[in-house]
Amino acid sequence: MNVLANTDPEPLHPPRFLTPQQVALMCGLSTDAIYRAIDSGDLPALRLCSRLRIHEHEFEQWMDAHTIRRTEVPRDRPLH
Repeated sequence: MNVLANTDPEPLHPPRFLTPQQVALMCGLSTDAIYRAIDSGDLPALRLCSRLRIHEHEFEQWMDAHTIRRTEVPRDRPLH
């Protein structure tokens, strides 16, 4: 049996892994800031063949977890 054979009508999409540099560019942050987030455990990453990679899904969850919701906006500033 071929475990890679896909019987679903949707094509098989392999997971996408991002480098810390790619994540930094996507966020407008420094690469050092991304490494700090990884080191602190805030941003999950994998070490594959001695290279750090961030699963696209983990990156999206990290961004969502740090999204400021309207109810979290400090009340000492007026909303425009």
